[in-house]
Amino acid sequence: MLKEYREEIRELDEKILELIERRLEIARTIAEYKMDRDIPVTDAAQEENVIDHVVSLAKREDDVPYIRRFWRMMLENSRAVQHKVVTGDNITGLWLREMIRSAAKRKENPRVVYKGGEGSYGHEAAAAYFGTGGFGGCSTYEKVCRTVKNGDADYAVLPLESNTAGAMPGVRELINKYGLYIAGEQNVRLDDCLAAPKGARLEDITEIHAHEQVLARCSAFLEDHPEIKAVPSLSSSKCVKKIAEENSPHKAVITSGFAAELNGLEVIAPYISDNPGSCTRFVILTDKFEISPGGDKVSMAFTVRHRAGALQRVLGIFADYHLNLSKIESVPVGGADFEYLFFTDFTGDIAQANTQKALALVEQECDFLRILGNYKSKRRNIVLVGMPGSGKNAVGKALALQIGMEYYDTDALIEEQEGKDTTRIFAENGEKYFRDAETEMSKKVSSLGGAVISTGGGTMMRPENARALRRTGYVFFVNRPVEEILESVDLSNRPLLAGDPKQIYKLYADRLPTYRAVADYEVRNDGELSQVVNALDSIIELLKGGYRAV
Repeated sequence: MLKEYREEIRELDEKILELIERRLEIARTIAEYKMDRDIPVTDAAQEENVIDHVVSLAKREDDVPYIRRFWRMMLENSRAVQHKVVTGDNITGLWLREMIRSAAKRKENPRVVYKGGEGSYGHEAAAAYFGTGGFGGCSTYEKVCRTVKNGDADYAVLPLESNTAGAMPGVRELINKYGLYIAGEQNVRLDDCLAAPKGARLEDITEIHAHEQVLARCSAFLEDHPEIKAVPSLSSSKCVKKIAEENSPHKAVITSGFAAELNGLEVIAPYISDNPGSCTRFVILTDKFEISPGGDKVSMAFTVRHRAGALQRVLGIFADYHLNLSKIESVPVGGADFEYLFFTDFTGDIAQANTQKALALVEQECDFLRILGNYKSKRRNIVLVGMPGSGKNAVGKALALQIGMEYYDTDALIEEQEGKDTTRIFAENGEKYFRDAETEMSKKVSSLGGAVISTGGGTMMRPENARALRRTGYVFFVNRPVEEILESVDLSNRPLLAGDPKQIYKLYADRLPTYRAVADYEVRNDGELSQVVNALDSIIELLKGGYRAV
């Protein structure tokens, strides 16, 4: 019986196809008529009349929503056909072509502003993105935007959203209000730590100072130390400076490792946040539109006409052109009742014809459309740490291949830079020289975004390396039993173990607490390679941010 039903549906599909083809031909003829008389392709009122007429003929009330949806899709396709007749294959709006043509170039040695004082997370994001430049802080988001708009700074760095708290109130509205553009993005982990003057010990601390919001997100640590008094402050940066200036061995501050280093403080308890994976996405703003090299992300703002299905039609265009929407958010339009401005991010490059065609069609569905930026996305890195011989290299290569990301080995990069292998670097230049090179390489690879990074066994023993790599990545400790390393790995080319491979037991015991402290996840490597890679892949799939290549 099922076979007969399917055959009947097959015959109906063939008849429907014939009718659709006839309808599209008529649509093309109508398009030519409109083109000759300069009539717009889109006629929303006529489309609604067509749908209402068809719905009125429906025999079953239950079928009405499906029929309405089907005919709306039919009309969208007819409209797309008409657009192609009127504009040809090149349906890029003149405004978009002009925008691409006049795009500004990235400024060198820029003046950069952020909200907050020296050592704030805004400052850290600016330093991570630009490396060098003139940095300065402002007291409010509005002042930051105004400073760039007035030409007193080249770029602004503002937080846009957090993976725990969502969108930062008011920032998107300010971007639109001041006509700023997004030139890039930088993810920064909120790595709260306890810092104090050098020489201070945790057991001697009687007061912990911090902004009240910072104290709230470190509640578990504070509960574990009831003997220490929590002192709230209104300014994080002033709080850090106060502790540094007083130089008391009994007072500490909760801040970032970045701020602690800037103010000459020492971290006495790292990673104390209740949610150590908390990350904030900062955007780099400028008053001139730029197209970043390798740009693969587009941000835009738009409003749609106030009629049924308007937003759905816009979103349908992105689906038709296979552009992945990664974010859509709405904010009320000031002065209008229940009107909304939509902000969206999608994977794309406005230099590509496919993206241009989609945006030209989107423009015709909108009352207002503004491209905010086309820039390179910064997905968080996947950082592998662990002992020499733990399999980080093999796991990293296989994982990068499986999830579609670039792979980097910091030891290999240092060897390429120095023109000799690690053993020779240790022998000819000394361990300190190698560790300094390791620190510089850690900073460099941490700025990549969206990469799998395998680190050397001793990389994370320097706090500044751990701080740089954690700032922009998730850290995975690949833990392999020492006995298996001794049995299967030739350690003669490992500088710290070449003389006595069994020294690995002591090395493992010394480094294990650090590996576990810096890591977000620990994965055992005591089985097949595929099992380890799949375990990592499963964890990554659960993480926010989307790691698989699209």
